Amino acid sequence: MIMKLEEVDNRDTAILLQSRDVLLRQQDILPDHAREFEVEEEDGLEYDHLTGFLLVDETWEKLG
Repeated sequence: MIMKLEEVDNRDTAILLQSRDVLLRQQDILPDHAREFEVEEEDGLEYDHLTGFLLVDETWEKLG
């Protein structure tokens, strides 16, 4: 999961939070239909440079 947190604006602060559990309140979880969005082809995705990488979890299970 890639996320942006308020007040985490540098690498040193981000490293302190690395591999921590993320807890969400039920009311903060978006319904499935709200999780999808369209991106103009000319704009591209902010994380488009990550295409081709493999994401794995802490047990080395492939996530995609």
